[in-house]
Amino acid sequence: MEKLDDVKEVIEGHIYYGPMPKSILAKLFRDADILDFLGVMGISRLLAANLELGKKPEIINSVKTINALMTKIPLELYSTSAIVDSKNRLNEMDHFLKLLDGYSFGGKAY
Repeated sequence: MEKLDDVKEVIEGHIYYGPMPKSILAKLFRDADILDFLGVMGISRLLAANLELGKKPEIINSVKTINALMTKIPLELYSTSAIVDSKNRLNEMDHFLKLLDGYSFGGKAY
């Protein structure tokens, strides 16, 4: 019971689009969640979520979402280690998008 408030803050604060939690522990958990939206894992989660929601996996919409995530999410990170890790994950995403652009003839095959 003595840790209940900490656990509650971690749960409530882990969502990247919500307000920044106050405790360092909750901020670190939030960072971990944010990092899962980046890199190969982030792209995989996005595509899987679209399929789970029954959405047609349209490449153009996924690319727009990936670009939005790459722009917005890193700004929400708290810890130095998460910021450093995010740069590697952003490079993965950038590499993926460049390959996709080449394979899709500059987006014409979207």
